Amino acid sequence: MSNLRNSNYYFVAVNYGTSRLIKEWALNIREITINPSLVLVDNYKSDDERIKVIKLCEELNIKLIKNINNGYGSAINFALKEIESEDKNEKIYFAGNLDVIYKSIPLDLNNYNTCYIPKVKEGSRANRNPFLTKLQSKFYKNFIYAATSKSNKKYMLLVMINKLIGYIPSKIWTVHGSLFIFGSKILTNGEIFNNKSFLYMEELEFGMFLEKNNVSLHSSNVVAEHISHVSTNDIVASRDKYINLWADSFLNWKERWMKK
Repeated sequence: MSNLRNSNYYFVAVNYGTSRLIKEWALNIREITINPSLVLVDNYKSDDERIKVIKLCEELNIKLIKNINNGYGSAINFALKEIESEDKNEKIYFAGNLDVIYKSIPLDLNNYNTCYIPKVKEGSRANRNPFLTKLQSKFYKNFIYAATSKSNKKYMLLVMINKLIGYIPSKIWTVHGSLFIFGSKILTNGEIFNNKSFLYMEELEFGMFLEKNNVSLHSSNVVAEHISHVSTNDIVASRDKYINLWADSFLNWKERWMKK
């Protein structure tokens, strides 16, 4: 039975112009797990990139889901829906970026009704989790002032305040967006991410989904390193472009979850 130890582990990654990362991502996962399922969503960038992706997925035995480029969270939603339609068995999902290098993955993740908290190293930061605490999540509604004005200065001021709030002891509310780990049973509550949003706010969508559906977060021994901004460099080349994308996603998040 040892060859089935991780057969319920599904690794889902989103590609947009980063086919150079696919082989390392696949080999890394297979080196430290046994019999995992690998799924890649290719958000279309060009014909040349799509050809490279198809070839790599065939060589590395990765399930390829071809998609238009409609964003990060939406692509994960799309993949989860297709996987669940094909495989009704309970499973643990590792969903996120291609620029994640796994250092440790335990063999015994088997709670299909929960979210697992990984340790995510990024640059000089030893761990990006918690991404937001419960106390920080309560303050986040104030980011509306930056979103409606699309002001970088207001945004940065609110980020600084929220970072200070993070020093106040409070339980974790959501995890860093490079890697989401969760059991398949939580998907009975609907789609996790916002299909209206192109990029950013995935962490907030995830946190609110967990909160509204009473999904708990459990610690884990998953350890990974995120090579920051590798997956988004081709999309976000300036602070102005970032704030525009973020503001639209914030307003979509507010509309989805903060309805009266």
